[in-house]
Amino acid sequence: MQQKPANLVYGVDEKPPLRITIVLALQHIFFLTAGLIVTTMITRAVGCSSELVQSVVCMSMIAGGIATILQALNRGHVGSGYLCTAGIDPTFVSCSILAGLSGGISM
Repeated sequence: MQQKPANLVYGVDEKPPLRITIVLALQHIFFLTAGLIVTTMITRAVGCSSELVQSVVCMSMIAGGIATILQALNRGHVGSGYLCTAGIDPTFVSCSILAGLSGGISM
C-alpha cells in the first residue's frame, strides 16, 4: 500500500469522523440544490408555465440521478467506479436563456 501524501488529510481508504462526513454531505446537498435553482431560473426566464417548470426540474433530477448511477458504475467502458454526482452548472445560464428565448424550450 502506498503512503498518502503529506498534504492530504484523509487517504483513499480512510473514513472521516461522522461530524465531518455530515458537514460534507450538507455541502453536497447545497451544491445540488443550487443546480435546481438554476434550472428554475432558466425556465422562468424563458416564460414557461409553472407546470412546465416543475416538469423540467423533475426531469433534470431524474437525468442527474441516472448520470450519477452510470458514473458510479465500473463496468467495461461505463463509469469510473467513484461517486461523482452529475449536477447542473450555472456557467451557461445566459446562453441557455438566450437559446430558450430564440427557439423556445425545445431548443
